[in-house]
Amino acid sequence: DAFLSLPAPVLAIAVVAALAPGFVHTLIAVSIVWWPFYARLVRGEVARLAARPHVEAAKLAGVSRFRLATRHLLPGAVPNALVAASLDLGTLILTVAALSFLGLGQAAPAPELGADSARNLSYFLQQWWIPVMPGLGVLVLALVGNIAGDCLRNLMKNR
Repeated sequence: DAFLSLPAPVLAIAVVAALAPGFVHTLIAVSIVWWPFYARLVRGEVARLAARPHVEAAKLAGVSRFRLATRHLLPGAVPNALVAASLDLGTLILTVAALSFLGLGQAAPAPELGADSARNLSYFLQQWWIPVMPGLGVLVLALVGNIAGDCLRNLMKNR
């Protein structure tokens, strides 16, 4: 709850700034910011599944806690977490691009869309397409990620 109460972009910027700019540190910062959501999602699904009759029957049969978790609870919770992660793919792309735009991504020769857009802002008035095209690339990638997440959700729902 403490992690969820903090503003995610500010926390991600603070983590990357504390670790040093870099792609791996950016991914670490995003992971630190987003893990509480997935932990809460999986915890809620496991609690919901724990009340199901087949889990109660397994408990009465004397199944170990490890086997109960790996055979009865986690397989039911993973699909929802997977769908949530795929729906967050667009947000992840936007967040990584925003952090690299601010200079908290990988170093200069790396082809990061956010950093490319930031480095080329000086061309905006003369040749607008130079800084805008990386931004459009981020837009297209985020859109494709969201559409893929929607398709995965529909596939899981129809199962």
